[in-house]
Amino acid sequence: MKKTLLCSLLFSSFLSFGQNPITISSTEIPYTGLAYLNINQGLLNPFYEGNAGQNQLYDPIFFEEANTDTTIFKNPSETVFSVGFESSNLMSYISGDSTIYFLNSSDTLVEEVGRYELIDIIGLNTKFYNTNPLLEYKLPINYGDSFIDSGLYFTDKFYYPIGFPSGTIPGSDTAYFDSVYINRTITRDSKIDGWGTLLTPDGEFNVLRQNTTEYDFIQPIFRLTVVYFGFPITSWQAIAGFDFRDTSFKYKYLSKDHPHVLAEINKGVGGIVRDAKYTKVHDASLNKLDKDVKVTCFPNPSSETIRIESENQLLSYTITSLDGRTISEKFINSSSEIIDLTNFKTGEYIITIQTVKGKIAKKIVKI
Repeated sequence: MKKTLLCSLLFSSFLSFGQNPITISSTEIPYTGLAYLNINQGLLNPFYEGNAGQNQLYDPIFFEEANTDTTIFKNPSETVFSVGFESSNLMSYISGDSTIYFLNSSDTLVEEVGRYELIDIIGLNTKFYNTNPLLEYKLPINYGDSFIDSGLYFTDKFYYPIGFPSGTIPGSDTAYFDSVYINRTITRDSKIDGWGTLLTPDGEFNVLRQNTTEYDFIQPIFRLTVVYFGFPITSWQAIAGFDFRDTSFKYKYLSKDHPHVLAEINKGVGGIVRDAKYTKVHDASLNKLDKDVKVTCFPNPSSETIRIESENQLLSYTITSLDGRTISEKFINSSSEIIDLTNFKTGEYIITIQTVKGKIAKKIVKI
């Protein structure tokens, strides 16, 4: 162990000789059409995040053979969920995950203006609108930069009934919750606290390290109706036990050679690893229509369902009418998917299918 540590220190000195801290500008951040492969690591290893400071060697000991998924950046207009996020000019999502992040990217910053996300504590997918956008990066990014910022989110009010046992509220005829909305605050304390060389199975990269402590507070607000002698009295209030609080420690490694996070380690309280990954940029042709992408749709025409299959991993599909209206879309992470057409009107549609090798558009017919 001592011998290994000594070798690492010597190797660190060798790598850092002659290096200088990098600066990441607005031309080296995510853009529409970018896609990259996440090489997700198992969580049994400690994945050491390294130290703050200059000329550091960052060697989390990533493995090449691991679970993978794909992050894609698109124009928000490509999804029906963008309504309400008109200030966003860039969105990102991970294949197989229901969360979509709506971003505003400029020459001076990248900030999150909202998201579409599943809330586990109530089991619903909902839009989180942001009254105060949450900063991701200030640009350009330099060693020593820091910021503290809070994003203030809220959702629409929606129907969510919760009944009460009889007699729960003394003197009332009955009482019940029937609707809910959610307030959420995410606070980030972030600093570019280190620079040096990051080792991954793909090679060595000169990086900046972004060290962020993130606090997440979710508070559902329920509408309570209490009926006294036939007269309802309604109020909005929080319920003990439904709040959710979380603290995470995120270490991101940023490189000029890679227009997004080159690697990331996410830990919880006590240093428990929640997520660790390094990334690879996909070929630029991923988001272009590619006649060589092999996807089959059958049966076509169909009155009930159509199955799409590919020899490559499917990431998403979008179905539009011939006049360009989006009818249906879904993010997926498999080699096949069954699409229900029973609620579609009879006629022709265009289905655009995204795979890890590119995307293709086909005509489908509902009969």
